[in-house]
Amino acid sequence: MNGTMLVILYVSKMIKESEKQLIFKFLERNFPVVRIKHDRHFRRAIILDDGTPFLLGDGSQRYKLKFRLLETLTNVFSYDQDVNSAILDNFLRLT
Repeated sequence: MNGTMLVILYVSKMIKESEKQLIFKFLERNFPVVRIKHDRHFRRAIILDDGTPFLLGDGSQRYKLKFRLLETLTNVFSYDQDVNSAILDNFLRLT
């Protein structure tokens, strides 16, 4: 097993499935995936409250988005960064 799988297994034991779904729903409602026009093509993106779009097809922007959302989740929910990071990886399909 690689390190990512161990973290996901460890996190799944720390948090209930209903709590994971609650955080996932929070992300889906407050940060929906939208289509924006970028370089004459439509791209999937998440637009934050300050109006900054993050393209999901661009790996570097996805990681920047992850750290911005990680800060938000850590402030809103009382879980540590490992739990929130594993849920964000699933939400952003980074794993």
